[in-house]
Amino acid sequence: MSQTLLHQPSRRIILHWSILLICIAGLSGCTTVTIGIPTEVATAEACASKTPNPNIYQINPSTITIDNINMLATSTPDLFTLTTPDPNLASINLARARYTALDRLTHEVKRWTDIQSIRVDDTSEVKIMVTLLHPDLIQAVALNNILLNNPNVLNNTAIRDQLDVEVRNALKQFEERNKLIFLITIPKINGSPHTIYMDIHKMYLKNSKNMSVLPDYKEHNLDQAINPSEKSIFGYFYYPFEVMNTTCTEVLSSDYNSWIVIENSSFTIDGAAGVSKTWTIPYKPLLEIEPPYYTPDLPPADQLNYTPTLPLNDPPQTNLSIEELKNNQGYWSEFGRFVWAQLTFEIYNK
Repeated sequence: MSQTLLHQPSRRIILHWSILLICIAGLSGCTTVTIGIPTEVATAEACASKTPNPNIYQINPSTITIDNINMLATSTPDLFTLTTPDPNLASINLARARYTALDRLTHEVKRWTDIQSIRVDDTSEVKIMVTLLHPDLIQAVALNNILLNNPNVLNNTAIRDQLDVEVRNALKQFEERNKLIFLITIPKINGSPHTIYMDIHKMYLKNSKNMSVLPDYKEHNLDQAINPSEKSIFGYFYYPFEVMNTTCTEVLSSDYNSWIVIENSSFTIDGAAGVSKTWTIPYKPLLEIEPPYYTPDLPPADQLNYTPTLPLNDPPQTNLSIEELKNNQGYWSEFGRFVWAQLTFEIYNK
């Protein structure tokens, strides 16, 4: 036997040890997730010095204004400031502002949510909703909350500045968490009891680089068998903005990820294996034209509802199909009020 052949096992051992040492060294400051195969993932903080900050909640202070937030989009200037001290006009302006803010919330929550359903028997199906807590949605929630709790805000001549500060504060709280945040909601159903287990640990976020990234954090109330005929279930799960895959890689690069795709193949129904489910949310168009937001069709003053709209404790129940829900504004308005309640705990503060 040649000397070269005798040395080959030794070379393989040295190679294996070298790879192991490299992997051990790379574990420092990293979190294990799945990217094709198990690999190490750096936190966003560890990658911040290597790539531009991918935190979508960080908005350039010079560009965030009420005008470009567009949540009070209206052609009527007296929506922002009262031109007279007439109390009737004050009430009309507040009602119109609240109407417009709720319309914006309805639009945003629908825009950033996808629904999948699981049929549990011949008469019942469970809907599972995944919502990206996008900055536009956060801003819409913040504005509705301001108009609910500070009804005199429209009497302030510095209205734009005041709203601007409030919205900045809301976004800042999400920016500091430094995670991409999703809400998952399973509304209560009417029907026979059924047990569903979804394994929140298996909510894979998949991107255009063929990465499959697991959540860094998730609510433990989601990690258990649930019976949707008893109550609604909802909670948050969080992904890193960047992962370490040879180099720091942005999980959802806006240059190449037009869609957010989240997959879970671990659903079980009444103890039996269920089907895989995939949620798809439009993220960034390849061609951004930036069309202006539409202007809500405000009702006449004598048809306005002057009772303030409140957040909702539970998500709306419905027997409508997913296709029927797509353009059901009443449903999305209620779901938006539910998201508002969960983000602010407004319902627990009263």
